[in-house]
Amino acid sequence: MRQYAPTSSESFAVAEATPGYMTDLKPDELAASLLNASGRLKKYGEEAGAGINPGTLFDVRQSLIGMFLIVNKLKNFSENLSATAMIHQQAMFALELIRDWPEDEHLGAARSELRRIADGLEPLW
Repeated sequence: MRQYAPTSSESFAVAEATPGYMTDLKPDELAASLLNASGRLKKYGEEAGAGINPGTLFDVRQSLIGMFLIVNKLKNFSENLSATAMIHQQAMFALELIRDWPEDEHLGAARSELRRIADGLEPLW
């Protein structure tokens, strides 16, 4: 059985295709932002979010808490690029889910936190 080993030029191409992350965000700051966004969404659901599907609101909040648990384990974002990519992707997905919800101050604050996370973890391709 023949094994395949990439040539040095192929290894270089793979390295170029792998995203990198340069951010000023620190994991503890991001964790605080996630908890803040989750708390703001809870207040939003209690006050202005009457027309929002409570299941969707619950799912978004659970997603933020799940991201918090992952971020809380990281010392830095380059430690685990797949976790960093997933956090970025989840923040973008959460922003998309809450895009058309009726505006209020709590939702605006949650959007700001999520936008800060998404922008701060934007991959460098």
